[in-house]
Amino acid sequence: MIWQDEVRLYCDTAVLELPSAKVWAFASKAIHGVAAPYAVTATLIEQPDRAQGIVPLAEALARFGPHGLPSSGDVLGACQDWLAEAARDHVQVGRLLIGCNYPETGPELLIIATDDLGYAKPFEAVQLASFACSSNESVEYLDAARDGFDRDRMLALIDRQRASLMDTPGYGTTYGIGGEVVEIRVQRGGVVSSAVRQWPDRVGEVIRP
Repeated sequence: MIWQDEVRLYCDTAVLELPSAKVWAFASKAIHGVAAPYAVTATLIEQPDRAQGIVPLAEALARFGPHGLPSSGDVLGACQDWLAEAARDHVQVGRLLIGCNYPETGPELLIIATDDLGYAKPFEAVQLASFACSSNESVEYLDAARDGFDRDRMLALIDRQRASLMDTPGYGTTYGIGGEVVEIRVQRGGVVSSAVRQWPDRVGEVIRP
């Protein structure tokens, strides 16, 4: 979400092994620009031994050197190129959230999805004014957006989503949000992140809200 002069992204850390829906690992689902003001989070529908979380995307962005990408357009282009490559390799990618805060453009928040969101076609980048997580089309999200976001409202929304079953194409319904909630703040001078919610989930077990 856009928060004054910064962008904030939120993601959990549970990586599931399908079809068992057990927690395979806890890992970051975000990529930070080392010396550039951008962050990318991903929703992946994939076995961890094949996609290895967001490692392939991190490697794609790392090709631009230690200082990251020079503009928000370059970040977006790199993500779209990687999505196209992933689609050719039959890696099931759900959605990418991209937060940037470059001097020439200011705080920006974009989403790219491989499915039809209703307001955007697959692989079309859409700029958003505010965003909690990948389920921004839910009634709960729209209610929160109308009333105005803050951290407490964000966490309450994520708690409700954790308690809801998620439809995983090809694998049925599972509980999929767990581990920690990480808040990623994309500021003009760089990116900072911290855990703002923790749950008692364990590796090798299914998530039980």
